[in-house]
Amino acid sequence: MQKLVFVAILLFFTSSAFGDKAQVMKVTESVKRFVMLKQPETKAIITAIQSIEPEHHRLSERRRERIAKAIISSSQKTGVDPVLLTAVIRVESDFQRIYRLWPNCTDPKSSRCWADCGISQHHLRGPKNWVIRRCKFYTKNIEASILVSAKEIARHIQFCQTRSKDRVFARCVLNRYNGGPFYKRRYRCSRRYWGCTSACPKDERLYNERAACLRRCARRVFKCKTIANYWRRVLCFEYGARNKARPVKNCRNVWDLEKVPTKFYRVDREAE
Repeated sequence: MQKLVFVAILLFFTSSAFGDKAQVMKVTESVKRFVMLKQPETKAIITAIQSIEPEHHRLSERRRERIAKAIISSSQKTGVDPVLLTAVIRVESDFQRIYRLWPNCTDPKSSRCWADCGISQHHLRGPKNWVIRRCKFYTKNIEASILVSAKEIARHIQFCQTRSKDRVFARCVLNRYNGGPFYKRRYRCSRRYWGCTSACPKDERLYNERAACLRRCARRVFKCKTIANYWRRVLCFEYGARNKARPVKNCRNVWDLEKVPTKFYRVDREAE
């Protein structure tokens, strides 16, 4: 590999005198790509991406290579596990670039707005022009989007190791990344449900009103528990990425981590 890089550099400097730089640049890029693909860490992340990518939207080889290169670079700078980063990106965007502006961003009367942007789906709030500009930047620049997520996860890891009261380390890190410091948990969702149902009418003559109130509370609690299960969804995809397996069912519907190896995954020989 070192010989190939040396040959590419030699070609670049020798042909620059003859004005054939464009062709040599193509050769240099192809040599760099060949060297990158020969690295075992890069091959492992590409295989991990291929194992858990959505079946209805397969990625091209070039796109897998670019995402894997960005993940490894961000992991080396922050110390975050690259397989965990791969699973987070899968949950956030299915490895797609997201450019989602909320309605107030297009309202001419509004001076502030918020948006979800980038391959790792950053939630931006602030002045309209700044949000739109940063959203376009994160959407185009995969490397910057992944690096910001890696830095944020690294901060949460440091906090959860020292000052967190949550006994489940993965839940502390991942749910803080998804929902902030006041993240949702299952028992808090259940307490919210009982608080909601206590406000429903208890008179038997108001049966329809009580039934509608209970359904509304159930929908709220289901949404709350879905958000609280974010860390389980990430760990489910991480299991597949680390073991080169593909989910039989969607990991977004996982509620119990004990069923992940048996119910949600099968061995995928194509990804190996």
